[in-house]
Amino acid sequence: MAWKSASAVAIISAGTLLAASSVQSANVDQAFQQLEDNPFASFSFSQDVTYDDEAVIDNRSTLDIEGTFTAEEEFDVEDRSNFNVSGNALFEDDLRVLGQSEFSIGDTLTLEDELDIGKFSAIHVEGSGEFDEINAEEFSELRIGSTALFTEEISFANRSMLDISDDAVFDDEVTFEAMNTFHVDGTAEFDEEMSGEKNLEMNITDETRFHEDVKFGVNTDFHIEEDVDFDDELKVKDNSHLTIDGATTIGNELEVKPKSDLYFNGRTDFGNEVKLEAASTMDVEGDADFANEVAFKDATDVTIDGDADFANETEFGPNSSLIIWGDADFANEILVKPGTEIIVLGDADFGDSMDLPHAADFYVCGDASGPASSQTTDCDAEDVDEETVDIVAELE
Repeated sequence: MAWKSASAVAIISAGTLLAASSVQSANVDQAFQQLEDNPFASFSFSQDVTYDDEAVIDNRSTLDIEGTFTAEEEFDVEDRSNFNVSGNALFEDDLRVLGQSEFSIGDTLTLEDELDIGKFSAIHVEGSGEFDEINAEEFSELRIGSTALFTEEISFANRSMLDISDDAVFDDEVTFEAMNTFHVDGTAEFDEEMSGEKNLEMNITDETRFHEDVKFGVNTDFHIEEDVDFDDELKVKDNSHLTIDGATTIGNELEVKPKSDLYFNGRTDFGNEVKLEAASTMDVEGDADFANEVAFKDATDVTIDGDADFANETEFGPNSSLIIWGDADFANEILVKPGTEIIVLGDADFGDSMDLPHAADFYVCGDASGPASSQTTDCDAEDVDEETVDIVAELE
């Protein structure tokens, strides 16, 4: 067993103040025994520490280490206790920070086994972090000051927080339960499914890639400040708000539930079906390429700032709006439902037929060509209603 000495006095719960000479002769075993057995115990070590047995810091006790720390067996910090390490820390077995306790690492943290973060408990890492499985309970927080690697599943319960100040890699599933805050100040890569069940506030400042399904629950607020690749499905539930400042690629289905808003501030490629449900909004500040079927449902509002290519069947409405600032290419059948207005400010090419009822309008401000072109109305036609004229004038 590694043997280390304490560099300062130790205050034991009974109020006994040990002389410095006594503390110098106390080994790590004795210190950890006091930290487990005595409320308000406090120890400080000024050199590297390795502990090869199970350890519990309990009942408002404190351990400070000015150096590195290695725990070879299970390690618990419980009941409003504090554990602080100025250097690197390695935990080879389970780590549990529970009961409103605080845990601080001044440099890198490496966990080789499971991490449990209890209610109202906090872990702060100044450097990088490497983690195995994580279970974070309500109102807990994990802050990492540099890069982070998560090799197993991580889950965060209600109102818990994950904050990473640099790049992050997630090798396994990521789950946020409700009312969570998730922030990455760097790039992020997710190798497995990522989900936020409801009320997730999520922000990533750099390029991001999701290799598997992404599922956002109701009232999600999602913001990525650079390019994003969704290799698989993206599902967004009611009343959610998604903003992506760079280019976006969605490799599989996009499904957006009612009353949600999506803002793509760069070129956007949709690799499979797109379904936008009632009273939702989608803005694309660039070109948009739809490789499969598109359905913009009841009372949806879609604006595409560049060109739009629709490779398969499209369905718009009822009572919806679609505005395309550039050219539009509709390669397959178009179904427009009553109360819907479509405006293409550039040219429009139709590769197939269009079902356009009397109670819907399709305006083309440039040249219209193809089988359905005769069903469109020129933006300068005399019978264009005043409201549409105003809209076109404002757009132009």
